[in-house]
Amino acid sequence: MNRQELKLVARILENLPVMSSEIMQGWIDNPKGLQKFLSGLCPEDSILTAPELVTIMFAEQRDPDTFFQTRPGLFIWSDFRSRVVSKAKHIVDVGTYRVERRDLVRDAKDADIESALANHLFDENIVYAVIAELISKQPQGKSGTLLNNGYANLFYVSSCVVDVYWFADDRWWSVYTWGRGGRRWIAGNRVFSSATAA
Repeated sequence: MNRQELKLVARILENLPVMSSEIMQGWIDNPKGLQKFLSGLCPEDSILTAPELVTIMFAEQRDPDTFFQTRPGLFIWSDFRSRVVSKAKHIVDVGTYRVERRDLVRDAKDADIESALANHLFDENIVYAVIAELISKQPQGKSGTLLNNGYANLFYVSSCVVDVYWFADDRWWSVYTWGRGGRRWIAGNRVFSSATAA
C-alpha cells in the first residue's frame, strides 16, 4: 500500500460505525460483499472523489494587483495576472464564501472534469480572493486546504484553468494558468468549484 492508501484505511477505521460482533463477522466472512459495498465510495465511472465543502473566511479585503506580486514564498506568472488579475474589477468584502474540493481519482481531460462538476466556473472577482486567502492560510507550504504534495490545485474560470502549485524546492506557491480544454490532468490533483455564498 502507498501512503495515500494507508491514510484512507486509517480514515475509514476512524469513522467505522458502532456494530455488533455478528455484523462484523458477517463482513469478515463476505469479503466480496464488503468490496462491493466499499466500491460505492468511488463508482467506476467517477473521475472525482465526493465533494468536501470548505468555508473560506475572507479575513481582509485584498487588492488583487497588490497581493499577486512575486515575492518570497509566492511566484506569480504573467499569464495569471493578464487572464485573471486584470479582470478582477472589485475587491471582495470581508465575509465567508463556500467552495467544494474534490480530488481526481484517475487521469482526465478538462472537458471530462468540467462535465463532472456543477457550478464549476469561478468569476475572476471571486477566484482571486479565494486563492489569496487559501495561500495566506498556508505560508511556507504548510498543510491545509490546498495540496502541498507535488499535485496541482485547479480552479476553472471562463478564460482558463488556474493552477496553484507548491514548489517545495523553491519554497514558494506558484500561480499560473493553462488554456481550458488543452490539458490532461493526472490522478491526485485537486479541483475546486464554486458553491453558493454563505
